[in-house]
Amino acid sequence: MAKSGSYDWNLTVAQIVSASHRKLGVLAEGQTLSAEKMQNGIQAVNGRIKMFPALMKKLWGMDRVVQSIQTPTIWVDDTDATKNWEVIRNHTTVAANRPSSGADYLAYHKETSTTGSSWSTAQSAVSKNQYTVDNDIVFLENVKLIKADQESNLNSISREEYLNRSRKNSKGEPSQYYFEKKNSETNSFIYLFPYPDNTNYVFEYDAVRYPQDFDAQTDNPDFPPEWIPVLIYGTAIDLFSEYPAVSTKAYKVCSELYRESLDSALSLDNESGDIIVTPKLKE
Repeated sequence: MAKSGSYDWNLTVAQIVSASHRKLGVLAEGQTLSAEKMQNGIQAVNGRIKMFPALMKKLWGMDRVVQSIQTPTIWVDDTDATKNWEVIRNHTTVAANRPSSGADYLAYHKETSTTGSSWSTAQSAVSKNQYTVDNDIVFLENVKLIKADQESNLNSISREEYLNRSRKNSKGEPSQYYFEKKNSETNSFIYLFPYPDNTNYVFEYDAVRYPQDFDAQTDNPDFPPEWIPVLIYGTAIDLFSEYPAVSTKAYKVCSELYRESLDSALSLDNESGDIIVTPKLKE
């Protein structure tokens, strides 16, 4: 019996879009899509994969990121050389945040006994509690703080909870974090609370990322092949409204096959583990 010996089956985004149209019955075998319909289909595919992270918090979509506590920027006061100011909020230096003559400097600094360097404009200033993360990260999981040989969980708090902290810059061992998700063109941020009392900590987290966009028709998915049928039928559902002549029966079939393929993909990508229940017996 002949076997291929290969395990690399995949489709390009153009093949996925064409398959979606065939499932709807609007593309016959041997036909090709117009450039406009292909482009509309790729847009639908890209919109569909942006919803994937909510469906699949899977190991293959995660990266473990390790981050050391940053050494904060410290400036010498521009009017009193005996004073020094530690940066508590990442920024690029401009006149408005210059300590202590700038109108907004207190929003970016707190006084410290550590000697700093001379302030100048157009410098990148960093704090110990704000960290830049890639803009393709959707959310964080399993966030931990490591100190020497000990580790503890960092609990997630909302934006409102973080902003309502009356003393966000009170020092201590961090126990909470706020993840500020930005848009796809701007980096996001992690804020630690309390403000780290030293730089001897390390924190790490699982970063759940968006799948990569399809930009060219020859692009392949960067996720496992069991999700390709999910994408084909999901895209067909999204394109249904653009083809009024397509029967509701075809739509229902695609919807059923979408749910079936989604359940199958989710079952394949779930981690498994044993649950042990031990009864407490009366003596």
